[in-house]
This record gives sequence, structure tokens and C-alpha cells, in this order.
Amino acid sequence: MEVCAEDRERSGEVARGCAQSGAPGPVQACTCSGAGAEGSCEVGRCEMTEE
Repeated sequence: MEVCAEDRERSGEVARGCAQSGAPGPVQACTCSGAGAEGSCEVGRCEMTEE
């Protein structure tokens, strides 16, 4: 999953919600790599990058 959150503190919550929208079962938790630079993405964007 690739998501864009308002800040690093909210990124896990945003990623979990995003993953849940495409998952066949409950998503317990997500970890984020923080690969993108802050301010360089559209906040709220949620995209599945691989299955």
C-alpha cells in the first residue's frame, strides 16, 4: 500500500484504513517506511502498489 498522511504520527492509522479497504479480512496493524518526503504527496491518497 502507498498512502499519504498529514504527518508521520497519523501515517499508521491512515495506512491501516487504506489496507482494510482492500483486504479480505481484518487488518490488525500497519508499519510505515516513511519513504516519501513530507509535503510531497496528496494527503488522503491511498493506492495498492502490489498484491
